[in-house]
Amino acid sequence: MKITVYGAGYVGLTTAAVLSTHHDVTVIEIDERKVELINAGETPIAEPDLAPLLRDGISRGRLKAVGSDYKNSPQDAILICVNTPSSYDGSVDLKAVDSVMQSIETNFDGYVDDYVIIGMRSTVPPGTTRTYVIDRLQKQFDSTRFGVVFQPEFLRQGHAIYDLRYPDRVIIGASDQWVYNLYKDAILPCIKRENPPVIHMSIESAEMCKYASNSFLATKISFANEMASLAEKIPHVNIDDVMDGVVADHRICDSHLRPGLGFGGSCLPKDVSGLYHLGRQRELPMNLLESVQKVNRSTTDRLLSLVGIPLSELKGKKISILGMAFKADTDDIRDSPSIPLIQRLASYGGDIHVHDPVVNFKIVPNEIAQLFSVCDSIEDCTRDSYLAFLMTDWKEYRSIGLVKITENMREKYLVDGRRVFVNTEIPKNITYRAIGSSTISGIV
Repeated sequence: MKITVYGAGYVGLTTAAVLSTHHDVTVIEIDERKVELINAGETPIAEPDLAPLLRDGISRGRLKAVGSDYKNSPQDAILICVNTPSSYDGSVDLKAVDSVMQSIETNFDGYVDDYVIIGMRSTVPPGTTRTYVIDRLQKQFDSTRFGVVFQPEFLRQGHAIYDLRYPDRVIIGASDQWVYNLYKDAILPCIKRENPPVIHMSIESAEMCKYASNSFLATKISFANEMASLAEKIPHVNIDDVMDGVVADHRICDSHLRPGLGFGGSCLPKDVSGLYHLGRQRELPMNLLESVQKVNRSTTDRLLSLVGIPLSELKGKKISILGMAFKADTDDIRDSPSIPLIQRLASYGGDIHVHDPVVNFKIVPNEIAQLFSVCDSIEDCTRDSYLAFLMTDWKEYRSIGLVKITENMREKYLVDGRRVFVNTEIPKNITYRAIGSSTISGIV
């Protein structure tokens, strides 16, 4: 098949790379820098296993990236994979989807020879695909020339290629049985998992399923962190033992039930916010999701509560932040817990230094970037520091070890937001505090 993918972000580019194993794929991207990188066989995002797929697709002539002014040719499928971020009020910003639809409407006759599949992969509120795609196209074009599907993506950043090739399930919302069969037959050969469950439902149900799935995962994270907050106040409670006991119940999956710094990135925060806003628009209280968000926003306060001195005494003192990405194996800093922590520490006058082995600090918004200095090495970041926060569970931090991280610090005080070293022997000259622990963790 000939497939056009709108958007070269985390969803669009990984989807295009996997589809190019069996189809001819053109990625349309407005960022010229991304277009150049992709066509050179380089990935503009940090995602394991993506670069080899890109290079393979390009070398075989099955994958290319073009700008938004590309003169289109007939396609068998068009996939919409653009960003749908949260607006200031928590609702979903659909400007990018609208822009893509304007392009499709303008170029429809060029795209369609006989019949084309329009696939929505961007996360959108229930009813959006029908309103923005089906209704708009039916007003202008013969409905026998196109079919519409919504396939939610369940991709974990840092594991996106694996998740595309070995999905837990494939959910397809389709406007009719014909387009469902066509789309299913097109994507299944690209999946390596044998006989993955394929679930057919209405487009609106598929849209809702994405929000419900991510909101449930976020709820599990906030539950684990609320338990960890309580454990910090009760002597001799080991939160890891508690959660081990909880997930030993066969009814409870252990995924997303480990305490840490809450949820961030491009999916869970905006999906919880979007579903909450959807309910509030319909005059539902959405009490559970309101609490989930409240717990997640408390992360910075929890971290600072583990600092053993009055925060006013941090003025002018060097403070180290280890990790800017919202989690390991990605360069994404959207809703990273490091950002509000940096803002709070800066408000106390701290001299903040940040290290991250992958993040491109040029993409950090200027109002945040001006609050800290970037360090090229862990040693530079922690040298003469009075306080350090471990914020991302990078293997570089785990492998170097607690002693090495703190050896050049002026005051050997580490706050571990990822509980990386809770089972490590803690030397007596190091003060170590971890989220979810009531006292210094480890074996002294």
